[in-house]
Amino acid sequence: VDDDCEVDEPAPGTVTVDEDCLAPDIEVTDPWNVAIEWQYTVPGGTGVIVMPAVGNLTDDNGDGVINSDDIGDIGSPWPKHIIGLSANLTYKDFYLNAIFNAQLGHEIYRTYERSDVTFSNMQTFWLDRWTPEAPSEDLPRLTSTDPNNNQRPSSFYVEDGNFLRLRNLQVGWSLPQEWTHRAKMKEVKVYLTGNNLFTITNYRGFDPDIGTSGWILDTGIDKGFYPNNRSFGAGLNVTF
Repeated sequence: VDDDCEVDEPAPGTVTVDEDCLAPDIEVTDPWNVAIEWQYTVPGGTGVIVMPAVGNLTDDNGDGVINSDDIGDIGSPWPKHIIGLSANLTYKDFYLNAIFNAQLGHEIYRTYERSDVTFSNMQTFWLDRWTPEAPSEDLPRLTSTDPNNNQRPSSFYVEDGNFLRLRNLQVGWSLPQEWTHRAKMKEVKVYLTGNNLFTITNYRGFDPDIGTSGWILDTGIDKGFYPNNRSFGAGLNVTF
């Protein structure tokens, strides 16, 4: 179809175009591999327009057919490295304690997401989905009919699960002993604390530290677990 032509969509799955706008041969370079055929109507007949499709599938075994024979290994849920790091710093009467943890060398499979339910809330990265005005080679278009069955398990839902998180940070001040001794106290500390203050990760889900539901086969599968919350607090520690 000529770029200058107007295309109307009178009903889902059908489009109407001017007869002069149709080319005898339509060649589409489809970044999503499987094209979707839309029916069009013109005076005196009907035909097919090839539209960009909705899923990035590959013929891994090279037999010319995309089916279950192309299933392969698309990642490991087991971190190769689990790291914990703590730091305790003091300066005069002030102190800082920090706990970091990290997991490296694994993948996470997002199962909570449904690209065929277009009326639900979606994460912000879906703003970059494929549209006619802004074609994308990274995200498919959203459609409730899901003709390409994008919900099938594929590497599209598998992401790098590496992360580094500041699990806990506490900053405090120990009152001078001449003050505490007058009040017959050994030690008094005033502190501020925070949990899960920041996470460095490329994972697009809610939280890369997903844990499991208690079943070992759920390891690495994100079912929409509620993310670890960020919290702040203050306290007073008195020793008599």
